[in-house]
Amino acid sequence: MLSNNSLNPIRHLLAAFVIITHSYPLLGLPEEDILFQLTNGQLSFSTFAVNAFFAISGYLIFKSLDRSDSIIDYMKKRCLRIFPALWVMLLVTVLITTPFFYESSIEEYYQDKSMWSYFIYNTVLYTHYRIDGVFTHNPMVSLNGSLWTIPYEFLWYILIIPTSIVLKKYLKYILLGVFVLFFLLTNHYQLDNTIVHVSLYQLCRLGTYFCGDMLIYQFGIEKYSIKYRYITFLGMVLLNVFSIYEYCQYIIVPFFILGFGLSKDFSALNFKGDYSYGIYLYGFFVQQMFVALFPSITVFNLALLSIVVSFVFAYFSWHIFEEKVLRLKNKKIQIWNFQL
Repeated sequence: MLSNNSLNPIRHLLAAFVIITHSYPLLGLPEEDILFQLTNGQLSFSTFAVNAFFAISGYLIFKSLDRSDSIIDYMKKRCLRIFPALWVMLLVTVLITTPFFYESSIEEYYQDKSMWSYFIYNTVLYTHYRIDGVFTHNPMVSLNGSLWTIPYEFLWYILIIPTSIVLKKYLKYILLGVFVLFFLLTNHYQLDNTIVHVSLYQLCRLGTYFCGDMLIYQFGIEKYSIKYRYITFLGMVLLNVFSIYEYCQYIIVPFFILGFGLSKDFSALNFKGDYSYGIYLYGFFVQQMFVALFPSITVFNLALLSIVVSFVFAYFSWHIFEEKVLRLKNKKIQIWNFQL
């Protein structure tokens, strides 16, 4: 059954935005896409896309927590969404495809410690980016630079769990306080510390967007984000025109992206599947393959071909694997005498 809102088409577009921006640095060019140029460096397609992804996640994940039978039920759903597709992507890219881009023999590839480190660490969200001897002639040697956001996404799945035990009449004000706190930490303090591979700056910055749409859900004002979506779009434009987007983005982006996402504006573009996660997972690696095979490829051709091929990977990932795994979300899993 197709959704009657525009969340899926918008998420597919956001995943494509990430690929567009990455096409520049992957060819050794400054990361200055068309949006970056139009906004005088205030915004790029990938920056907007990642921020919007986290805002949408804040709404959907908080809604999932609110409607789950228990915390275990909630975490089961979240793990089924994040990990299986990630593991299949790592299997396909690292163990099957990447050996053909290794500078030595395939036999030596499977004995390479950096390959196994990359594979194993990324399965548990401890992000590693390179395998020795792979894509060595590309401007960037990272296999998949997009993976950095996934640990932050999953960490926020965990961080919002305490909200489930807070009395609802106080929850919205607590969330508002958390939003303001993260906004201040992101904009007025230098958060240079890293804890176990996690940047406190990125955790707070992305968390501000995440909390933004959590607040919209908790205050029940989704209808206003939909009703005034074109006004927020105009606001986005004006904020960039007057070069003050930086100061207002954490407030306007959650309203803007959720307003259009919950509307029916693009519902006709819904597919029978959610391919956005797959496009995001495969996009960077697909781009690296094209750069290795065709070093003189243009930015336009790299972006276009990578979006198409990533969509194909995502399509098969969804229909062969992800869709079937996600059916387990609503099933009780029996482990000895316990039900999950």
